[in-house]
Amino acid sequence: MSNRLKHIWGILYEWLRKITPFDIAVVITFALLYLYSDEGTGIQQIIRILVFAGILFYKWLSQNPFYWLIISLFLMALNGYLWYHIDNHHFLLNYWCLALSVSCFTQKPSIYIAINARLLIGLCFLFATFWKLFSIEFVSGGYFEYVLAGGDRRFATISALITDISIETIEENQDLISLLKEEVEYDYIPIETTQRVSLMAIIMTWTIILMEALIAYLFLHKGNGKLNVVRHFMLGIFILGTYSLIPVLGFGWILIAMGLVQITKYKKPLLSWYVGIFVLITSLYYGRQIIRDILTGIFM
Repeated sequence: MSNRLKHIWGILYEWLRKITPFDIAVVITFALLYLYSDEGTGIQQIIRILVFAGILFYKWLSQNPFYWLIISLFLMALNGYLWYHIDNHHFLLNYWCLALSVSCFTQKPSIYIAINARLLIGLCFLFATFWKLFSIEFVSGGYFEYVLAGGDRRFATISALITDISIETIEENQDLISLLKEEVEYDYIPIETTQRVSLMAIIMTWTIILMEALIAYLFLHKGNGKLNVVRHFMLGIFILGTYSLIPVLGFGWILIAMGLVQITKYKKPLLSWYVGIFVLITSLYYGRQIIRDILTGIFM
């Protein structure tokens, strides 16, 4: 068995040795575009066709500015159509494709792709930090207490793991919260929570605020060498800590893609760092339902 694992690792290592971080970033971007276009509208099907074209004619289209511009325009139309039904990372995906297009118009696309990716990450985290700091509901811990208690179904598994609230209680709270969406008006709907839920909500709130502020500084501050390594390390820690717990796979993927294109030094360790994070959060995302079923069996 060990020899077989060594053989598989050898094949994987050779594959990683030959491809570039940009290649992996483009593959991740293709995956995001393909999965996003799985809703059945005409615009989404066109994006899917463009993704297949990009795969078939990768050598000619991966750094073609007009290819990424066309995708950006269709994404813009799609985001406008689904404005009230999509997550924030769909807008970031649009900016990222537009950045690829603009960068590919230059004589040194790889350099400008890296610069634009760094600025996109920095600005994204900067605006996220300011929004959280000026949101009373978030700073107070109220937001995370709400979602941990059942306000967001995506947090149910992690809530049962890190707090003393059961899956059964979370589901009861979700049923109560769903009443707010009905036509009958309610002045107040009480949901069950605990002191540990409140404590974990405060810890999660300020951990995220401080981490996002630090990442914003690292990516907006121009510098290479050790600072560049710290950037990649902190971004990876954020992705691991956030998207291994919170099932928003698309946001984690796009941050990995934008991190990959910035790798200029320490290629092997940084490439392995991002690929490992990608594999881990993806495995956890698709294995989350299994974990949820196990926890349901334990706590109910």
